[in-house]
Amino acid sequence: MLIDINALTIKTLCNALCKHVWDSLKNDIRSNPRLYLLHDREEPLPDGSYKRITSTLRHYLLQVSITDHRHCLTNLLLGYSTFRSLSLHGVPDEARVCRACLIHRETPEHAILQCSADLCTVTQRAELFDTIGITLPKTLSDDAAIFYLKKIIFHWDWVPHTARFVHSVTATWWDMCAKKATVGDKQLVLDEDDDMMEDMGDADMVDQALYVAGL
Repeated sequence: MLIDINALTIKTLCNALCKHVWDSLKNDIRSNPRLYLLHDREEPLPDGSYKRITSTLRHYLLQVSITDHRHCLTNLLLGYSTFRSLSLHGVPDEARVCRACLIHRETPEHAILQCSADLCTVTQRAELFDTIGITLPKTLSDDAAIFYLKKIIFHWDWVPHTARFVHSVTATWWDMCAKKATVGDKQLVLDEDDDMMEDMGDADMVDQALYVAGL
């Protein structure tokens, strides 16, 4: 009955609703394979420590000052990119071959950290790791590539350098793309995700949406 509602009841209901909303958000992130770079993410803090935070003004929104770089990194984290593991629609994994090496499945972590077929990317990768002061193993398993990609993204001081490199690699792979690719006699067309990335408009709108969603 409405007559039984008091300040304590309202506060209890608000707390329960907030918990449900945040739990739902975390479950949605964990269950979405496109958001694999956000799985088990810990937020880097200015003092070098890390903390699990459901919703906050994320470090890359603060640290990456160049809009195009921030926008590109944001899209990568949200699972929108030109890399074939995220952009080809209706084709099996074995058809999502890297356009540079023509061997490995084309994932963001492969293009950014593993592929050695594009000389410009290899050179910029070496410069990135020299700048941030860590040594990348000569060979990386797929799991290790995901680990290192998360490591260089979710770091308070490294993320501006990482975002610049991610932007460069994405542009290189986009140039290879030309919107369409052919594997055997089947034409593979990038799905609407890439068009969505272009149509998202002002990068600041994306940043604000991420802040509200806690991503």
